[in-house]
Amino acid sequence: MSRSEVPECDLIFLHPIRSSEFRAWFAPAFAAWLRERFATPEQVAAAFGVRNSTAWAWWNGENRASGDAVARAFLAFPDAVAWFMDQWEGR
Repeated sequence: MSRSEVPECDLIFLHPIRSSEFRAWFAPAFAAWLRERFATPEQVAAAFGVRNSTAWAWWNGENRASGDAVARAFLAFPDAVAWFMDQWEGR
């Protein structure tokens, strides 16, 4: 089904955020969130089931976490959604 074939009532519109701007913002924001909630990158690795090198890359804001890791964070820490929204709006 093409976009033009989807009934308008079924469409979901995202806030008008440039994806490149959000990508550039997200890695350091996720790093800040991790540092507020975990004592070390090793704790991040254990909590998310990732390699230490991956946890260190997230911790330092060098790489973004994948969607499933972010979704798991939101499930485990319901306050995370509000935190990220506040950070985005206050950037």
